[in-house]
Amino acid sequence: KILVSNFRKFKLIRNNFKTNQVRILYFLDTMMDTKRVVSYLEQIKNNKKIKIFFRLKSNQIDDKYFINYLNKNNFTFTNQENLEKLVKKHKPNIFMATNSNALIESYLYDCSPVLLKTKNDYSFDLIKENLVFYYSNNKNFSNFLFQIINKKNIKYKIFKKIWLSKSKQNLKKIFKKYDF
Repeated sequence: KILVSNFRKFKLIRNNFKTNQVRILYFLDTMMDTKRVVSYLEQIKNNKKIKIFFRLKSNQIDDKYFINYLNKNNFTFTNQENLEKLVKKHKPNIFMATNSNALIESYLYDCSPVLLKTKNDYSFDLIKENLVFYYSNNKNFSNFLFQIINKKNIKYKIFKKIWLSKSKQNLKKIFKKYDF
């Protein structure tokens, strides 16, 4: 029998900045469906109210086609390792990826996680459990993003579900149920 429990209480780091701009921290993934991601970026690249920062992974070789596309379209790169410092510097309100554990961490930084639909989806469990905002269309991406940043009450409910420890009483009930 295996019991998984949060061993500590995680603190929500509130974003104290007000903006009418969508600020995205995009996490590049291994084996990313580049063409599909580019099709999403094409929808929003000229919107002045959307700013995207691409976080490169230090332990992987990036797709040259994708990096060239990002350079050609003047997107911003960052490879800063410390996520907390990265969030403080760029002030995102959305974390975005095609498959990344960082999407779950987004709630710790008061950001909404957006999972993009691609052919290489490894994160169906996040969708099934309603832990991320899932985008799979090829139109109105800008509208979708602006709607997401206004769903603060949903973000906090999911933060509590993932990151706040259950009471000791609940653990006692679990232990009794499974004869620990």
